Amino acid sequence: MSDDVIRLSAAEAMEQPEMGYDEFDLIVDSSLHPRSPDVLFDKLGTLISGMTEARILDAGCRDATHMCEMAKRFGALVWGIDFIESNVRLAVEKIADADLSDRVSVARGAIQSLEFQDGAFDVVWCRDMLPLVPDLRRAFSECARVLKTGGHMLIFSNFATDLMEPSEAERLCGPLGVCVDNLSRDYFEAAFHDSGFQVVEHERIDGEWREWREEEGDRHTSRQMLRIARMLRSRDSLIAKVGRKDYEIELADCYWGVYHMIGKMSGSIYTLQKA
Repeated sequence: MSDDVIRLSAAEAMEQPEMGYDEFDLIVDSSLHPRSPDVLFDKLGTLISGMTEARILDAGCRDATHMCEMAKRFGALVWGIDFIESNVRLAVEKIADADLSDRVSVARGAIQSLEFQDGAFDVVWCRDMLPLVPDLRRAFSECARVLKTGGHMLIFSNFATDLMEPSEAERLCGPLGVCVDNLSRDYFEAAFHDSGFQVVEHERIDGEWREWREEEGDRHTSRQMLRIARMLRSRDSLIAKVGRKDYEIELADCYWGVYHMIGKMSGSIYTLQKA
């Protein structure tokens, strides 16, 4: 437990706030005006400003949503890889539906063994996929190899905080295929430094994007919290209906979201440059 934890008597703890409940609630419920995940595209725009056709690699591209946005918003040429075959199929369909096949392409592949020439890209984009990579140092080394000298990596990744208990980390990492070491900020930063990257900018997002979804979006994390309660209360019957694997994956994913809102996990954006 933190040394700065306040210790009160029961009588002190049960007292009303000094300013009264109404004013207290008004203050603590005030919005901090959270930004949306679009801040990543803003940072990308700054990195490729002035380039006619920036060459971008989306490592872990999922269904190509971000790749298509890069091509439409910036006129970039975008290549994507994903190690999950179903993601690649979805990406191919989305690229075709957006009529962007001349600017966006996708293939199955892994970030630890990129099948591109040295110095092929201006930017490597990695959004929320590096916790899944079993050899983080090799992944960063491969990204450095395919970047031009002076090129950038734009990364969003999530980390455990000091509030995360070991048992909670296991609850997340086991069902989600996450490598525990990759949730350590120190380990993560050592891996990219060892691969020849320097930090241009580091911005902690913490739970900001989750706040934005609560205030402006679909209230996803609130629904995850409710889902956790229901899943725990009806564990056996749900497993009988959906199977143990899918039950555990969904439960862990819900904890992942809620932990961001209560400070056990923290998101960060890193802008790195190849020396």
